[in-house]
Amino acid sequence: MTSEDAEDLLGSVREIVADTRSGSSQISLRLLETLASDPRLKSQVSQPLLEKIYSIVRERRALASPATLVSIILKTLQLTEKRGTVLTPGQAAARLSGIYREALARAALHLAETLSGYGTVLTLSKSSQVIRALKIAGAVRARILAGWPLMDGLEAYKELAEAGLSPEAFPDLSVGEALRGVDALIIGCDAVLPDGSAANRAGSYVLALAAYERGVPTIVVCDSSKLDLEGSWEVEAWRVEWGGIGLRFEVFERVEPRLITDYICEWGRSDPHRFVERARRVVSEEWPGEILGDGREKV
Repeated sequence: MTSEDAEDLLGSVREIVADTRSGSSQISLRLLETLASDPRLKSQVSQPLLEKIYSIVRERRALASPATLVSIILKTLQLTEKRGTVLTPGQAAARLSGIYREALARAALHLAETLSGYGTVLTLSKSSQVIRALKIAGAVRARILAGWPLMDGLEAYKELAEAGLSPEAFPDLSVGEALRGVDALIIGCDAVLPDGSAANRAGSYVLALAAYERGVPTIVVCDSSKLDLEGSWEVEAWRVEWGGIGLRFEVFERVEPRLITDYICEWGRSDPHRFVERARRVVSEEWPGEILGDGREKV
């Protein structure tokens, strides 16, 4: 492989991970699809290239899944070396893509089952998992905060409306009104920190705090890949121009465990600390074992 070939793939990975319009699950799926299909990762000697990819995805520390998923592939390849079996990075990525898709589907289904007991819920921004669960649940009324400056909450509103649901949109400052009479606050997340905190779009902390004060449960939907394995999560700040005024803000923020009622993930419901314990086993042992085809890998 030439250095030009490698740089072309690394450039594609940088572009995928730097995407600021897509959610972390969508970014992770595109990343796995790219790794699985790229001919440069279809030989065992391409592992050094995968290590460079891992360095790139770790640079965006506000998102946990891309780094977690690539680390799972690297761990699996280390296990194959110990066993003397043959598995290329591309093959491992393809198998992990199937496992990851199933985990996302199961998490959304578990959330939909929970939502079926609710009348009205509130969310913000645009979580692909929340939207997916709301579509499955069907009859639940969704309220959505607009999500300035991306206005991705309005994108979520349009998607739900096109699916035949009847969502309501609220300005970001109307937190009190939007929370009035809801059965739960439902949010996605971009990372789960080692202490059980959820990192999600700005506005999540204030919403969760207001929900907590009103006795409204806060439910976070995610999957095991969202666990920040190395505790490397960092705040990501953006800058936008509005009427000639530059505004700097932190686009992701931490929601502390005491404000989170439950995580809902691929295996069901879990409190924050139990989620961290179980997810660590899943990404360190179970998913590498599934990629190898022998169930859970004992370590």
